[in-house]
Amino acid sequence: MRRSAVRVAVFLAVICLIGALLFSVFKGRFGTGTAGYDDSVLAQYLWAPPGVPANPIEELLEKRDPLQAVWHAWRTWYYSKDADLASREIERILTHWNVRETRKLTYGYPHGTIGAGWWSGMDTLMLPMLLVEVGKSRDNEEYLRVARKVLETAMKSPSDGGVLWPDEGAGCWLSEYSWEGITRDEEYYVLNGHLFALQALRMVAEQLDDEGLKEKYDCAARGVEALASRFMGSDGRWPAYMLTPETINPATYVIIEIIQFDSLYALTGNPFFAAEGERRRNILKEHYPIMGVSSEREKLIFFSAIGAPHPYLIDIYRPIIRCTRGGRTLELRGKRDGELSERAFSKMAVESLDGLSCSAHAEFRTGVESRLFTVDRPLLVDGDRKPEPLSYAGLPQLPIHHSSSSSSGWNPSISARSSSEAEASNRLVLMLVLRGVVCSRRRLSAICRTRARLWATWPERARA
Repeated sequence: MRRSAVRVAVFLAVICLIGALLFSVFKGRFGTGTAGYDDSVLAQYLWAPPGVPANPIEELLEKRDPLQAVWHAWRTWYYSKDADLASREIERILTHWNVRETRKLTYGYPHGTIGAGWWSGMDTLMLPMLLVEVGKSRDNEEYLRVARKVLETAMKSPSDGGVLWPDEGAGCWLSEYSWEGITRDEEYYVLNGHLFALQALRMVAEQLDDEGLKEKYDCAARGVEALASRFMGSDGRWPAYMLTPETINPATYVIIEIIQFDSLYALTGNPFFAAEGERRRNILKEHYPIMGVSSEREKLIFFSAIGAPHPYLIDIYRPIIRCTRGGRTLELRGKRDGELSERAFSKMAVESLDGLSCSAHAEFRTGVESRLFTVDRPLLVDGDRKPEPLSYAGLPQLPIHHSSSSSSGWNPSISARSSSEAEASNRLVLMLVLRGVVCSRRRLSAICRTRARLWATWPERARA
């Protein structure tokens, strides 16, 4: 009897050990995500400060910002896997917006010329995704019912209080900005908002195994495929942030869209998403080259965070350049703070440029980063033509005033990344100084043509 008990104990220990090993092996696919999704699928929702949020959700409720509140609760659930903790935050959201009755979330502050009370497909679809994940984890049928109610409202046209414009021959569209009385021709067609909501719709449709929602997802996926060429413009050299009015992307949103398309490809396997992500990687590779500077005195890796088509905007993410040769990796980390020249330009000395392959990455916070592109070798620049970090102190203060072709007078890509007039002016002047250096490079002539077109059209967006 005692021997049998020992055998049983040994058998159970072996089973536990095998289970632990399998968990370790498959942790990346099943252990770290939510609802069985890998982190590569969830990447666009993880593009945020890592860890359980330190700030209380009440701060976001007071700001009347449903997207940040729902995202806060989702991150709490993802990082803690504590259903009780996540449920407390969910209850605060449901109560604050009276979601059980209204079946929707609205913003309590105006946005541009849109008055308070507008709504967005981003949080409208992320909330039911969260409700289903947490509801299933603790057999909370009430959360599943609320999720279905919210989804029922969300799948209506924005003109009727929902977020999904129906198919009119070119697929459906998920609206990021909707308001009472909106019509189809007023839709902004913001790409990153559509992609954010599109993934949430697909995930909640899978979790509920709802054929109707899957059909809505398919329709919305066709919508972005149908408009993909319009987002790239006539020459395909830089993507647009939105289509009404057509507005160029800051580099920040190009990076976000890369992450979003990667996430959607990891979720669906649809090659269209992979191709769109790669298209944007190639655009960044062209406009933000990793340079190798060679002279008799030194050899450098040089990177400029100033690039087309926003010459006065430096991306908010930290650039990281990693170069490898023979199994050894060198890392160049850009700065987030300091003078313009310190944030705009990064360089590191290397022993040799021969055999180096380099990759560019964007870092949101330590531990949260995304690979942007890889080059077989840096773009070689003669020492005589070496780019130099320039101080912009004392450059002329040209008063620049933004204007928009929108009838509303609001340009989201500018309002989202505003700068003081003085700093904008100085960055523009610095760009023009650099253009004289960089554009002498034959291989960079494509960049210069883009910037020349921008300069030619600058009066439409700025007035001296």
